[in-house]
Amino acid sequence: ILLPGASPVRAATCTAVGSGNWSNAATWTDCSFGVPNSDDTAIINAFTITLDSDVTVQGLVLYGDSTLEGSSSITVTEVMTWAGGTMGGLGTTVIAPGADLNLGGFSAKYLNTRTLDNQGAITMTGTGNFQLGKGATLSNAGTIDLQTDADIMDSGGDPPAFSNTGAFHKSGGSGTSIVGIDFDNTGTVEAQSGRLSLSGGGGHNGTFTVAAGAILQFGGGDHTLYSGTLVAGAGEVAFSSGTNTIAGAITNLSGLLTLSGGSLDLNGPATIVGHTVISTR
Repeated sequence: ILLPGASPVRAATCTAVGSGNWSNAATWTDCSFGVPNSDDTAIINAFTITLDSDVTVQGLVLYGDSTLEGSSSITVTEVMTWAGGTMGGLGTTVIAPGADLNLGGFSAKYLNTRTLDNQGAITMTGTGNFQLGKGATLSNAGTIDLQTDADIMDSGGDPPAFSNTGAFHKSGGSGTSIVGIDFDNTGTVEAQSGRLSLSGGGGHNGTFTVAAGAILQFGGGDHTLYSGTLVAGAGEVAFSSGTNTIAGAITNLSGLLTLSGGSLDLNGPATIVGHTVISTR
């Protein structure tokens, strides 16, 4: 309801014009209220913006040599586009339920120290890798879809971590996508296209599905498939490196189960049933 003579508040597209604190109006241009608020989209390119308080925005765009840092949190409620640059600091970036994060383009994206908490949908396209370092955390309770052969890798410093309680898919690209950091799955993982290589180790108590023509590879580090783990599908499951311990079930896997390197230990109530063919290469 508008009072007589009042004008509706319109969402603004705010663009950073220099480095500085988020809360400083001099950092921004074209904002209705000086700084980006919950109705606005913030665009950052080639500057360093420090989150000095918790904020919420509808949209966020990072590209070029931009850096978003600080110990405070930012929540995106509609669409974030990340085409390049860095998010860092001790705070958290939240992709809210129903919101989208698009990771695209040819440039690498860096997550340093910070937590990326996905409750919505992340889509990864283009050729630029997603680099996590300095103890960064990727927490997925929504969906992450790799539509490309780009990788999720360790950029150095304290080890990063990837925790999946939602759905993690590789749906595109005929080549290999490497997850080169510690990856813990208590949700669902689907290798639908190409090769999905989990090469940083991890502990798993969820579901893995591999489609016909696709490969799910445990390609490095130490992997433990605990008793609640299920692996199924018509594609290939490959163990190629590291120490791999199966205490769960590989069931209804009609493709190959291959061991080409490392070790494969059956431990506890491990079961391998169905039409599985075990092959060494």
